[in-house]
Amino acid sequence: MSLWVEITQWTIFIVYTVVTLGTMLVVLLENRQPAKTTAWLVVLALLPVAGLVFFFFFGQDLRRRRRLRTNHVFRETQSETEHKMQGTLQDFFARDNHAPLCRGSVSLLDSGQDYLEALLTDISQAKRYILIETFIYEDGIMGRTLRDALVRKAEAGLSVYLLYDDVGSYATKKAFFRSFGKVQTAAFLPVRFARLTRRANYRNHRKICVIDGHTAYAGGMNIADRYLSLGKNRPWRDLQLRTCGASAAELQKIFVRDWQYATRQYISLDKCTFSQEKKQNVCMQVVSGAPVARFPELEMGLTRLIFSACRNVYVQTPYFLPTEPVMKALQSAAMAGVDVRLILPEKPDSRLLRWGNATYLREVLEAGVRVYLMRAPAFLHAKAITVDDETASVGSANFDFRSFENNFETNVIVYDPQTAVAVREIMTHDLALCREISLTEWQSRPLGERLAASVTRIFSPLL
Repeated sequence: MSLWVEITQWTIFIVYTVVTLGTMLVVLLENRQPAKTTAWLVVLALLPVAGLVFFFFFGQDLRRRRRLRTNHVFRETQSETEHKMQGTLQDFFARDNHAPLCRGSVSLLDSGQDYLEALLTDISQAKRYILIETFIYEDGIMGRTLRDALVRKAEAGLSVYLLYDDVGSYATKKAFFRSFGKVQTAAFLPVRFARLTRRANYRNHRKICVIDGHTAYAGGMNIADRYLSLGKNRPWRDLQLRTCGASAAELQKIFVRDWQYATRQYISLDKCTFSQEKKQNVCMQVVSGAPVARFPELEMGLTRLIFSACRNVYVQTPYFLPTEPVMKALQSAAMAGVDVRLILPEKPDSRLLRWGNATYLREVLEAGVRVYLMRAPAFLHAKAITVDDETASVGSANFDFRSFENNFETNVIVYDPQTAVAVREIMTHDLALCREISLTEWQSRPLGERLAASVTRIFSPLL
């Protein structure tokens, strides 16, 4: 081996070592959660070169990227809301996340077909503007039907905006979005390597729609044919909330802020007035979570909600990779005698996520939580929680690290016994599609499956 080859090899090794150690130092100095810090240190130490590549795409802290901070003063429209706080949870969200207690009507849609029909009806009656924000917008029957309705309204002179996540909608060709004509479309934080960064950090995971400032939708449903369960598509169970009144204006604020965040363009919309009909007298808060926020409001708020339970807690989520506070809240509620039920898909849409769920299920089962797995081919995609038949949360946030820390999410917290009972009844109905698992059954899984789950758990903060 020539001297120059040997010098080159040593130079590469020294540079790589310095870069790796420097990156590990950055991870330590960022003072992330210990579990996430440990996971990244393991990745960087055990995966030469690949560890640095993974960190470049998935590990950078958005809070420290100054160009993405929203330093502008956002001009919010004023809505007629009640500012009287009715409990510590409302007080928490109102103070820390600027989510005022507001009024509105609430109806629940638990199928993609019902959601599409209701949305198209409201769009057909729109007079001024339509705002749609979604993680996934696919070119299919649902996507094209909605596109045609939006195009007709845009051609009729209405202001129509569509904001989609660039990574979530990576499979949809850009030519499809160019077919929207006069509809103003924008991708949220575009990336160059969408397929590589399919689960990249800091994505807009919200699913909301606002029509004329007085009618809005929020929940877990994207714009994709899988929600219609057509043909070979397996049945998808999900939940979307329709609301009218001042609550719609709160969702409008989120869209306007996200549009400005993504495009640096401010949308000026008319001030809305709301009728004080009795049916619009439900108290709720529209809570947004974002990686640029000072605190993980959704994680903290849902943890507080679970801790407040006295009788029952029902949770539906497709991904269960909980942070430590959420895990302790569920365990302590069950150990205190609260009826805690966790409903998950039997087969998540990723084997890695299935393994990641597994070790966490053992911990909640040991505490007395009842766990139900929705049998394949059905798939559960709803993200909802109901507590004591008094309070319910419906939105886009999963019970995992990504939703609580990395994604832009929106949940609607409803303080209404009728709505809370309705959400629980939907979950109870879904139990017919599930099988309950026991701790004994879970512990008797094959050794290889348990080992894969334990290894995956190390990296669960990064999934």
